[in-house]
Amino acid sequence: MRIVELAGPAGSGKSTLSKALRERDSNIHVGVSPNVRDLRNLPFFLWNGSVSLPSFFASYRDKNDGFFTVLSRKFKIHRSLPVMEMASMAILKGWPHQLKTASRANQGIMILDQGPVYMLSELLKYSSPDFRTAASKWWQRVCNDWANVLDMVICLDTADVILTERVRARETRHQIKGNSDQWAEQFLARSRESQSYVLKSMTDKCGTVKVIQIDTSHVSLRETVQRIFTLLDEDKKIK
Repeated sequence: MRIVELAGPAGSGKSTLSKALRERDSNIHVGVSPNVRDLRNLPFFLWNGSVSLPSFFASYRDKNDGFFTVLSRKFKIHRSLPVMEMASMAILKGWPHQLKTASRANQGIMILDQGPVYMLSELLKYSSPDFRTAASKWWQRVCNDWANVLDMVICLDTADVILTERVRARETRHQIKGNSDQWAEQFLARSRESQSYVLKSMTDKCGTVKVIQIDTSHVSLRETVQRIFTLLDEDKKIK
């Protein structure tokens, strides 16, 4: 089984493309990360969370303040963030093993919408400013693992004005809806910067992941689907 992540900023068309790919080929299905609210995943989160705990603590350590002082200050700003960050780190640590096992046992293609590139990018955007350096060993290890699990990352993107219009036209909630165009531009810029850093971290390693860039405003959905299937066929022949 080949594993492909659809990446890109909000409004780039990841969900739409995922649906179109699944409608085109029944051998394509969506991979969902372990749900922290599902009690059946408790052993997964206990183990992978404990392994990631030192890196989590390190990312909140401050030279002048203790860990709990920094964490309490963080809670006042984003009360749920540390818990979400810890859960994300556990998923990023343990999910590759699950996917490797699944890829050996199944055929077809697994599409990841909010996969490791998305999750690592979110950690960079919202975690401690020193996260990359404080948890550098964890970061390198996780990026290396994912570079050898993902077969392809398809990065969708287009102009800020188009992305903003798409997000504001949706029924689902998003930060862009309640903020100015200038705020949206800055938000999208941070998203791209974080994603670029993640992809660089992965491709600098010895992994086999391929990165494909597609501008969704210049290529129709039908053409995008066809291009992806062509790329997947070529990749399959090489392997």
